[in-house]
Amino acid sequence: LSALPVIITVFVALSRTRDTAREQALDQLDSVAELKRNDIERWLDDSQSSLKLVLADDVDATRFNLLSNATSTSIRALTNTVNEMLSNHAEAHSGFNEFFYYSTNGAVLAASNEDIIGQNVASRPYFAESLLGPHVELPFYWLGDPEQRMIITQPIYDTQGELDGVLAGRLDMVTLNEIMAVRAGLGETGETYLVSVSGNNLLTPSRFEGYE
Repeated sequence: LSALPVIITVFVALSRTRDTAREQALDQLDSVAELKRNDIERWLDDSQSSLKLVLADDVDATRFNLLSNATSTSIRALTNTVNEMLSNHAEAHSGFNEFFYYSTNGAVLAASNEDIIGQNVASRPYFAESLLGPHVELPFYWLGDPEQRMIITQPIYDTQGELDGVLAGRLDMVTLNEIMAVRAGLGETGETYLVSVSGNNLLTPSRFEGYE
């Protein structure tokens, strides 16, 4: 999470108290924020491990390399095979909405959701970083999509160490929202939510109306 430009914000309506009581309350809120940070880091670590499991089988991993270099005569059968494999992983890992694989120029070559095959993700906010190494992209909205998306990626290299493409997983945001919704230690009026450093936008919902 240290690589993510977010702030765990704790909001609480505090009545006027003596300085000591106020300091104790603020210390409690700092502790809550730290617990949330640990929970999110653990969730992201588990998610990255799940993404790597897609590549754990050498045969499956090789299929991605072959897909990036397939000829027009062999690509259809290979694409179908990889699509089915990604669909199976999506069903087995409830923390993901979908898996997809794209080339170094951003073309989606295979996916658990076949509707996105052929799309190009080169303009998406995660693309450039995904070519450099494992990456976690903050929740974001995309044109025409009413739902926030959070993407984690894992680059795939050939036997010579050259980048072949990128495996990506779209995380189920329900897990993140559930982590932030737990109110232990917050009293009656407290809540926690993620806020982007750039723009100070809420990345997880507030239970109070009018906060977006």
